Parts: sequence; C-alpha cells; structure tokens
Amino acid sequence: MASEEAALSQFEAKLKENKIELDPEIFDQYTTIRFLRARKLVVEDAYKMLTEHLQWREDNGVDDILETAPVQNKNFKVLDRYWPGMYVGHDKDGVPVWVDRGGQIDADGILASVPIEDYINYHIYSTEKTMKLKKEISAKLGKNCYQGVNIEDLEGFGRSHMTSNCIEIFKRINAINAANYPECLKVFFAINSPTLVSVAFKLIRGYLDPTTREKIFVLGGNYTDDLLKYIDKSELIAAYGGTNTSITLKGGGKFSDLKKDGTTYNPANNSIGAGGKLEVPITVKAKYAGNKVSYSFSASGDMKFSVEHRGIEGKGQKKTIIEAKPCDPSAAEIKGDFVASQEGVYVFIFDNYNSWVKSRSIKYHIIIDKPKKEEIEEVVEEKDGKKKKKKKKKTSKAK
Repeated sequence: MASEEAALSQFEAKLKENKIELDPEIFDQYTTIRFLRARKLVVEDAYKMLTEHLQWREDNGVDDILETAPVQNKNFKVLDRYWPGMYVGHDKDGVPVWVDRGGQIDADGILASVPIEDYINYHIYSTEKTMKLKKEISAKLGKNCYQGVNIEDLEGFGRSHMTSNCIEIFKRINAINAANYPECLKVFFAINSPTLVSVAFKLIRGYLDPTTREKIFVLGGNYTDDLLKYIDKSELIAAYGGTNTSITLKGGGKFSDLKKDGTTYNPANNSIGAGGKLEVPITVKAKYAGNKVSYSFSASGDMKFSVEHRGIEGKGQKKTIIEAKPCDPSAAEIKGDFVASQEGVYVFIFDNYNSWVKSRSIKYHIIIDKPKKEEIEEVVEEKDGKKKKKKKKKTSKAK
C-alpha cells in the first residue's frame, strides 16, 4: 500500500487533473486527507467519495444551509430550542467536545410533530455548523482538529427510542455522516448506558472495524475517570464530574412545538371524550389584527365546530366568529379562514356533541397570517463601506 504522503500527492493531482477546486470558505487543507484516510489511502475510492460528496452538497443546497435552514425549515426554531446537544469546550489536544443527551429526547413527541425531512435538514445544519467550528479551530491551532470527542448521555434511554421510526432516522443520519463527514471522530463515550445498550454493544463489538472499535467506550454511571483521560478537569462540565460551571446543558424533556400565540408549527393531534369539547385558544396581537387566520382539521367522526372571540385576555364578552354547526363526517379534511378584525383571544371549539359513548380523535392546524421572511437567494454583506452581493458558493468547479 502506498504511503500516506504519496497517496495524498496522487489524490490531489487527480483532483487537479479533473479540474475540481474545493471552495476555501468550506474546505481546507485537511479535507483531502480526511477523505483519503476514510478509504484506506486508495486514491480512486477517495476520489469517488469526495466527488459524490460534492454532488450531494449541490443537490441538497448544503453550501448555504447555515443561512437557509433558519428561514426555510419551518421547524428550525423549535428543534434548535429543544435539541439537547451542544458544544461544551475542548479536550487536552484542543479538539471540540460535543455532548448529546439522547436519553432526554422525547422521540414519540418529535416523530408525531416534525416531518422527518425537517429533522434531517436540521441535523445537516448542525453538522455543518460543527464542521465550520472545527475548521476555525484547526486554522487557529495550525493542525487537524476535525476528530472531535463525542459524549452521548443515555440517561433516560428506553423503548421509545428504539421504535422502527427511530431506527430508520438513525440509519439515515448514520448514512449521511459516513458518506459526507469522514474522519471526524476521535473518541465516542456512551455514558449512563442502560444494560440493554451495553449488552448490544458487546454482541456487535467483534464485527466493528478495529480502528472504529478502539474509539468507542460504552460506560455506565462511573465514567468521570475515563472522560478525564481526554478532557482536563477544569474544562469538563460539572454535570459530568469536572469543575467547569460556566456551561448549562440545554434542551430535552417533553417535546412541544406550541408557539406563544397558541398555534403550532405542525398539525396537532388530540382526542375529545364522549360528549365533551376541545377548546383551542390562540392570541392575535394588535399588530396582526386585520390579518387572516386559516385553519384545517379532520376528525374520526361527526362533531360541531365554531370559533369565538373572547376579548383581549380571553375574559371579555364572547363574540361569535363562526357559528356552531355540524361538520360533514365524510370529509377527509375541512378547511377555512376568517379575518381577525380585532386583537385578542380567539377560541376554536370542537364539540363531540353527538356521542355520549365514543371519543373522537382530531388533527388540526391553525395559522395566523404573518409577514414571511423572504427566502434567501443571495447574501448581502457589508465590505469596505459598500454593500456587495455574494454569489452562491460552488464546492467544485470544472474549468
């Protein structure tokens, strides 16, 4: 097998021969060696992997995802607020340390609310953000700092994290990472691992590539000494046995995509008891008075639907906006809208009036019409006192 230095020289020559240029805003001098090492120094295989990666970036708009995802992914804000993962400093060599508290994820809640594609988009955004950080640290320290330390906290991990949908998402994410972000792991700690995970790892350990196997540590509750082999005590967060109290782990817990105004990012699911009612209040602020409120819903049986305005804080005189009337039980979905002429609380009422025996399930979505941010087509940046249009980046270019 060729030496790493010789293989790298051949790889870079092949890229030059095929007129492939790597955008310096995204890639650096460590890119080629990462892809080469991922393919055991086989130049043809590394070339195939890198060119497929460049095509994947173009097909999925990855070059601009740090700018577009916050605007175009309707679930970005709720996922970014909720996700229990964050950068928590660096190890003894200066490489980034990342903590994910997978056991604190409400898998059922996320899967019931967030479309898988939105979740995948957020994952790519988060990974690109981390790669940008690693690029900056590598430039600052003058060495390859792409192989980070990952801590996966599995406290709370259970059956809800092992459903077929969860496994499918994990497979997709793992495939994306393996194909597009090679040689990015220095060491992986699974801490607070339940017995099931420990047993499963022992069963598959022998089938793993030896290099990968040596990077993975599946630990129970006594993990601090192992972490301190890689991370200084002053850098390790206090929650895991260090003395760093400047960082508080965020996110996790019960997932909800409920907005402050009472609407949701995605369709909501609920049930109405026999003979009962479901009231869904939303708040229209003064600046949105006069705007349209749209709604759609589907139910498992017949019911009455109405809308009332109940004053500024929901305690005023009731005013009928949509009169109560039975809905067509055969309709796949009922849609409508009205103009919210006044600020205040509007209450959507779903009445299971016709059944004193059976409950009804209902799926609904309410949207207050608000000005939308324009989709990002170009970025305007201030440079030398002049506004300059920044063209969309290209990861590769054939001359």
